[in-house]
Amino acid sequence: MNVNSYTSKESWSTDDPECYYSYVDETCILEIQINSGVKSEKVDEISVRFAVCNPEGTFEKAINLCRNIGILLGMNVLDMKLHESLDFSNEIQVMKSKQKYYEKREQFFSMFSLQDGVIARPLYCSEVWNIVKGER
Repeated sequence: MNVNSYTSKESWSTDDPECYYSYVDETCILEIQINSGVKSEKVDEISVRFAVCNPEGTFEKAINLCRNIGILLGMNVLDMKLHESLDFSNEIQVMKSKQKYYEKREQFFSMFSLQDGVIARPLYCSEVWNIVKGER
């Protein structure tokens, strides 16, 4: 699997580096945080995030990763934009999550007057503003 340790540029001094991972392949980057950045014997929660400007298909990879982690660890997955736990057997709820993601993606490209697809490589969330400012 393409999961490795990751040091977030936005981490707090109280965050434990052992709590950060990233899934990286040729099409997307997903950032994974365990227990809100606090090392513990038990994994209580996992946060998965990604930049909305990442290439098409990133949302689907994130959902599949969350589904697999949720099943494997018997954990709920919280959709931060919907503010509810996702029930992967509820196709309507998963579609609402996808719709919300694509609304945010469209807002991002519109807000910065960028054409969809102009960002061709996967990005970490911390890299987005450099791209927007023209530091490609």
